[in-house]
Amino acid sequence: MKKIIFTATLCIIFSIFSTAQQTKIDSLLHELKSASDQKIPEIYNSLAKQYTEKFSLDTALLYATKALKTAKKENNPEEQANALYNISYIYFDKNEPEKSMSYLERSLKINKQINNEENISVCLNDIGFIYHFWGKYDKAIEYYQQALKIDEKFGHEANIARDLNNIGMVYYSWGKYDKAIEYYQQALKIAEKLGKEEKIAIRLNNIGGVYYSWDKYDKALEYYLQALKIAEKLGREADIAFYLNNIGLVYDSWSKYDKALKYYQKALKIDEKLGREAGIAIDLNNIGGVYDSWGKYHKALEYYRQALEINEKINARPQMMTNYKSFYKIYETIKNYQKALEYYKLYSEVKDSLFNKESHKQITEMMTKYETEKKEKELIKKDAELTKQQAETKRQKIVSWSVGGGLFLVLIFSVLLYNRFRVTRRQKKVIEEQNKDITDSIHYAEQIQRASLPKDEEVERLLPENFVLFKPKDIVSGDFYWLGEEGGKVFFAACDCTGHGVPGAFMSMMINALLSEAVNEKGITKPSLIFYEVRNGIIKSLKQTGAEGEQKDGMDAVLCMWDKANNKLEFAAAYNSLYLIRKDELIETKGDKQPIGFYLGEQIPFTNHEIKLKKEDIIYIFSDGYADQFGGPSGKKFKSKQFKQLLVDVHKKDMAEQKAILDKTFEDWKGDLEQVDDILVMGIKV
Repeated sequence: MKKIIFTATLCIIFSIFSTAQQTKIDSLLHELKSASDQKIPEIYNSLAKQYTEKFSLDTALLYATKALKTAKKENNPEEQANALYNISYIYFDKNEPEKSMSYLERSLKINKQINNEENISVCLNDIGFIYHFWGKYDKAIEYYQQALKIDEKFGHEANIARDLNNIGMVYYSWGKYDKAIEYYQQALKIAEKLGKEEKIAIRLNNIGGVYYSWDKYDKALEYYLQALKIAEKLGREADIAFYLNNIGLVYDSWSKYDKALKYYQKALKIDEKLGREAGIAIDLNNIGGVYDSWGKYHKALEYYRQALEINEKINARPQMMTNYKSFYKIYETIKNYQKALEYYKLYSEVKDSLFNKESHKQITEMMTKYETEKKEKELIKKDAELTKQQAETKRQKIVSWSVGGGLFLVLIFSVLLYNRFRVTRRQKKVIEEQNKDITDSIHYAEQIQRASLPKDEEVERLLPENFVLFKPKDIVSGDFYWLGEEGGKVFFAACDCTGHGVPGAFMSMMINALLSEAVNEKGITKPSLIFYEVRNGIIKSLKQTGAEGEQKDGMDAVLCMWDKANNKLEFAAAYNSLYLIRKDELIETKGDKQPIGFYLGEQIPFTNHEIKLKKEDIIYIFSDGYADQFGGPSGKKFKSKQFKQLLVDVHKKDMAEQKAILDKTFEDWKGDLEQVDDILVMGIKV
């Protein structure tokens, strides 16, 4: 079961309809009676906005359509663009995002023709919003970035904050919580500077969402309550609904289901009053989750089904993915495996479409391009200032020279400088092209290497309580993790190949294939014998003979076989250790002092270790990169002793929080120093 966190950009926010707004409408209607033909489109657009806020969408659409018709008649492109934008907004509120997108694109086209850059930014942002709603994160971030560039150009701080928040939302949806909170905090800082209470509440809520995802529920509740207090002060009902929902999530996570249910039901009541289908679907899903936790599966399925019907209707794909997962989990629990498989397939299809590696690559490349362009602009500015200073100095020198000799020297210098510039420019272009080719190739290699790693759903299925902290030093990695299944037994390994970067990646791809071959094709199940088989495969593939000057490439690793039926763990270890934490005590089993590969000493068999597992045991396997990282106040290695203590300190937390703490501890320790090696840590709870 998975609850859905409300985040501000994925919920349409409405102001409550007040007496002041009715007065505004009355005033506009009165003004309309005596308005000139040229003024009428503007008044119609204003009425459309007022009725949209009132959530009288049919009336709003009527006035927006009149605005468009009269603006065309008066040849007023600005009000045409505004009318198209208003119609788009109304259709989104009516849960027709495809129509909304069509009108937005028409509005954007006209705004570009009349060069209204502020409105261009608004349209780009909202197009990004719809792609975000559809779960097309690469397209969403593309449009958000275009909007951000325009707003930075003109220094529109409120819009910049909006864009930063939305980019943070993409990272949040994509699971990159560190980056998400970075953008949210930048947006919050601007909102506080501008004194925009509504925006402050939204940013506080979103930051709370990150803490919730990190399982820091106390911190999440603190931010949610701050956001709720502001929303109640401003009387913003839609905002109140999703802040109530998020507070319910915290109590849900604490297993205080009665209290959680009350918050969800309050949110549902408000969303039903406003007719917000996207919000209603999320409320229903979360209520279903409470009944799921209580074991009332029939009731849970009823709420999940209502939520799914709405999400399929409005094509809210990220929420559909959550619904499908909830269905397959329940059907698996009640042993209806046919239904479970049916929903698991639907869940996997949506998940793969949302989080494919191509989108990952595109988002990363776009953000890198944006950061690079920003730095380039700063450098150009500095270069211009430097050039100006140099020119002034040169001018003063020229004045002091004799007229004839000075001009002659300047002429010679200019010719030399021009020739040098031409040569340098040609060299720079060649180097840039070569670097781009190399970088493109390495990025493509990264895609191939990532594709060879176990899929998230496979890891989740075979190792339900786990985390994998994987931080390559370079684009590609010599570390990798491997997962297999054979004869009802689960195999998992943390592997550290010789080197890192491209050489390490070549080794990792080869050894990954050798591991799969040993288990899945040759049917070897004893870890020590699997290592022996892989070692022979490496020696044969690399034609290693032990000759002088020959590379001694290979791998350090820990390979485990978990016999779940008998609750037994068998493992083999080459150089690296395996840690087992049981009843607050860390038990270390050290690896054999030989690599998996050619070894100058005697090629002896690997030791096969066996452990009878107990409930709550936690197994940790890892490469040496974490302990070997330099950092801290003295720039020293982290070391194994400190690493062990860290694991003991965090082992009682759930696996996601353990990963987050390990990641943050590593980054804090490293500071501004370079990462020295690939990082891989796996944790598995029995």
